[in-house]
Amino acid sequence: MVSTSPKDNQTAMPFGEHASLVISKFRGALGDLMEVLPIEPGAGPTEIARQIKIDTKLAWKITHLLENHDSFEAGRFIPGMAAVRRLLKVVSIHRPPTSVMQAMRSTCEEFETMVKLHAGDRHSFDLMLAGLAQGEQQRVEMEQRKVAYTSNSFLWGVQARAQIKTAIVAPSAEPSMTDAVVINGFLDLRRIRSHIPWRITSFYSVDDHGKIRTDFDLCPLDPDSPNTDSGIETALLTDFCSDPLPVLNAVEVGGGPMEFAMAQGPLGRAVPQTLMTGALIRAAEPRFKQPGFDYSAFYMRMRTPCEVAALDVLVHRDLFDDVRYDPTLFSDLFSGQLLTHHHDCDKLSLAEKVQHLGRGLSVARMPAMPRYRDMLQFAFDRAGWDSEHFDVYRISMEYPITPTDLVLRHELPAERQG
Repeated sequence: MVSTSPKDNQTAMPFGEHASLVISKFRGALGDLMEVLPIEPGAGPTEIARQIKIDTKLAWKITHLLENHDSFEAGRFIPGMAAVRRLLKVVSIHRPPTSVMQAMRSTCEEFETMVKLHAGDRHSFDLMLAGLAQGEQQRVEMEQRKVAYTSNSFLWGVQARAQIKTAIVAPSAEPSMTDAVVINGFLDLRRIRSHIPWRITSFYSVDDHGKIRTDFDLCPLDPDSPNTDSGIETALLTDFCSDPLPVLNAVEVGGGPMEFAMAQGPLGRAVPQTLMTGALIRAAEPRFKQPGFDYSAFYMRMRTPCEVAALDVLVHRDLFDDVRYDPTLFSDLFSGQLLTHHHDCDKLSLAEKVQHLGRGLSVARMPAMPRYRDMLQFAFDRAGWDSEHFDVYRISMEYPITPTDLVLRHELPAERQG
């Protein structure tokens, strides 16, 4: 018969179970130690630090660790083991019971062993722990997204204050189809490093299986939009771009929609570029279910490090009886090509929700772009639509992960018979 020691059993434990066990033991040992020290009842971190002569930051961590009843959330307040050993040395002058001191030393060793076993280092352990903590996941993810924004800005050599995509959908003259206005762009796009090219994708449609379609009737919203040197329409919204206008060069990608490369420019915040493009597409996509189209879907390709990304969908009130957009964030590391069919295995966590802001342009204010409603009114005027008949749906993300695709889907109705 083979016997196993408690240590062997802990080695076989899943991370969450093992971490919860050790953190609970650590809190218990630390709580026993604090109870035997000369600390006044109800003392806060500042008073504790003064009364037992320890660092205020350490006292703050101790109080938060002992007060938090969720082991996974409490775990992030466990001080570094070097700090704990200094604490034991300092409080030894108060002659706490030997058993209490020994229990604290023992649980420190157990904690270090557990961290090394499952995570390798304390930083990785804290990240893994945050993934299990109910109230910590969003906070930690946002912290990491901000760090990634800074790193990716340098690595890719470009960053933007905001990325915006807006889709306006209305009934088409062809009863089974919808017309659409699509607006894409970046606010205050700036270069962090020199000689960095950056691509802007043109307009296209994609069905549920990832098949790309560009053979629709499309025209730029702005009749004054300049062409590239090779005569290809850029669809720039000239009144809503920076001055001088960004220079775009056509890039032939073969088999897909046209792409444009921004011409190289100077570095830094002193010369940011705002680049907005817009097009009106007639008979853009089906209004009712048909093979390849079970959903009305809108994609926001997030490749550019930015502080905020906002996706708006404005839907004519007569188009669908019940509109419910379901947001999903997909990793694009494995797509292979532009917007191939998304797979469930590529889904990422997404805390952000779609908001129904109301109807009409009065509800469509966007803090990132003060002239946003002016741009929408320009689009409505060009399309010949009344903005007061459109409901506004929005999802926005701070420091979005790149490269990802943000997808909003609404299930299409079956075509009415008779």
